Amino acid sequence: MASILEELDKQAVFLLHSSVGCRCNFLTHSHLITSESSVQEYIYLGSDSTLRPSQIRTYTKEHETVVDLAKCHATPGEPHKQKKPHKKLQREYYPNIVEEMQIVKPKRILALGPVVANVLCPGYKDLSEDHGTIFWNPDMDCFVIPTYHFNSVAGSRDLLPFFLRDIERFFELPNPNPPVVYVLDNIDGLAPLLEHTKRLYLDIETDGLELGVKITRIGLGVDQSDIVHVLEEPSKRDLRRMMEIIDEADVIVTGHNLTFDFSHICFKARVYDWRPRCNDTMVIAHAKGYRPLSLKHLTTYLTNRPGSRAFGGTKDLGYLGEDILGTKYLFKALSQRGNGDGHRGRSMPILKTLHKLIPELALMHNTGVYVDVKATGKVLQVARRQLQRTNAKLNAVAEINWNSTEQVIPVFKREGIQLTEKTTTGKFKRDEKVLLGLAKRYKLVRRLLRQRAQKKDLEFLESYWEVLTPRHPFLHPRLLLHTTDTARPSCREPNL
Repeated sequence: MASILEELDKQAVFLLHSSVGCRCNFLTHSHLITSESSVQEYIYLGSDSTLRPSQIRTYTKEHETVVDLAKCHATPGEPHKQKKPHKKLQREYYPNIVEEMQIVKPKRILALGPVVANVLCPGYKDLSEDHGTIFWNPDMDCFVIPTYHFNSVAGSRDLLPFFLRDIERFFELPNPNPPVVYVLDNIDGLAPLLEHTKRLYLDIETDGLELGVKITRIGLGVDQSDIVHVLEEPSKRDLRRMMEIIDEADVIVTGHNLTFDFSHICFKARVYDWRPRCNDTMVIAHAKGYRPLSLKHLTTYLTNRPGSRAFGGTKDLGYLGEDILGTKYLFKALSQRGNGDGHRGRSMPILKTLHKLIPELALMHNTGVYVDVKATGKVLQVARRQLQRTNAKLNAVAEINWNSTEQVIPVFKREGIQLTEKTTTGKFKRDEKVLLGLAKRYKLVRRLLRQRAQKKDLEFLESYWEVLTPRHPFLHPRLLLHTTDTARPSCREPNL
């Protein structure tokens, strides 16, 4: 961390810290770095009867503005303990922060930590997605870039590359301009855009995640231009015509998590066998070992785009426009880069196979998996009875919570079951690996393992039973290509 602070100092930036009466120097860059503790100072400024905003003293030199701030958010008598400002206080004292920033007039603010980001970044949602995004704060008339707090980075080395990249973006990226977005009056306007391109960038916005929800917008982009075209509230006819145009142009549809997009487009259009050529930046990033896989994170980490929420929320055209451009430049970055920090580098033949699976997974999601409802009901009853019998036999030994390690260990000792493996804190282990090693010698251990297996089977069956009906005996699971190290699909909602 010392090297990071040295680099910040070289860039003529001084970190606001939590000491009483801290002094903050804003030199030639006119950048201001705020930490969670320092923004608490702003928020609490004036909450103590001895402090008023008028006590902030400012003066200007040739290349320097100095601001003295008094710390008043500490617990009385315990200055080392800090309070986190609740939302009411944040709203109440936000005008004070704005007033102070209007005095300082920083060009940019680096917000350290989620509390600060939530206060200073309009549209901010989550630091794991929004770190490095260049937010515009109209009240302060400057840009704010959120990133991880120093303490978080020190506690998790995995965050260090993201933090350093955010610092790089803070100093080096120019102020962003909103993407140029045109609304298509008619879906036939897509055809001329595809005449001289091999690739179409596509993203959809919906008002929910489940199949059947409304598609509110479709964003479309091409390599030849950074202009984004949007089709609003597409009808079934619009979607079918879009499919025809894409098939006729034989372009490669490129997006992020295309299985989701294809599932909703096909469901709305009632065309389930659409199989365009495609590339998915989420699948590529997963194959190259990058984590996490959200478009927002990957865009700010691997490209120079400002970030999707830099231009509003999900209802704003700029949000979808930036998602399209972020996908476009992310695809180019991933195509040029080697593997990420992980160990899951895949060869191109594997990626081709995974991309061919995307339309098939969307098809399976839409058409569903047939289940015999009557037979499932019978199996469910049998599974419940088996678990009841196993629980009765375990409770005959001891009426305890057999999921609790603290309660199970004494029973094991009483029954003469020898445990040898311990945790780092000195407690005995009873995980599955340990129990499997003891199962051959102890009947009670075998019974406990059987109970665990029966409970898991029952959970699967009950998740199916919740959504199955005689009129619709189909399950519609989401099949994913980006959650396993072996490149096999995984299954959710429900897990098959």
